[in-house]
Amino acid sequence: LSGPPVVLIHGWIFSRLAFARQMHGELAERCRVISYDLRGHGESGKPEELAAYADGDAWAADLECVLQLLGVERPVLSGWSLGGRVAAHYVFVKGLDRAAGLNLVSSRVFQPPGVSVNGATSVGPEITSASLEESIPVTARFVRNCTSRPLSPSDCELFLGAAMSVPPVARVGASAWHMEYGSFFDELGLPVLVTHGDSDSMTL
Repeated sequence: LSGPPVVLIHGWIFSRLAFARQMHGELAERCRVISYDLRGHGESGKPEELAAYADGDAWAADLECVLQLLGVERPVLSGWSLGGRVAAHYVFVKGLDRAAGLNLVSSRVFQPPGVSVNGATSVGPEITSASLEESIPVTARFVRNCTSRPLSPSDCELFLGAAMSVPPVARVGASAWHMEYGSFFDELGLPVLVTHGDSDSMTL
């Protein structure tokens, strides 16, 4: 629990289990590493109304609750995919002085409404289907496509299980919220690292 705080925020239909290696690895030897399940994901609450996922401020408020509960001030926020959107929106809502830095990992902070911005290996609409027969195969493909190297059977099982625990309403709502930031992100008085893999064909 010592060292500068780093909050790892997972991506769409994953959970904090995606960061098991970071939570118990070299990073944890130097920093206080924190992760949590986003709303609708993992072991967090799963509201049944689409409106519960439609406002970015709610996602920022969830992060604020985690930080207050743990007594964490000015952490580095490292968000992967959807988690990067949450981290960026948090500093937009709460102010730049609330974070020591941002690491946006394969994250599309600006998501135009109604525009398809997915890459070549993205999956179809079946991933949000309430039918397990339709959603399981495409969800499994989505999980596999999130890494350039094949996942181990145990990791694949773990991540697919976590993904399938995310109900359709949360899948739709978590991927659909849109914000207008104006010129806020044109210049930031905050250290920002953008991390994007050369082989990433999911997020353009």
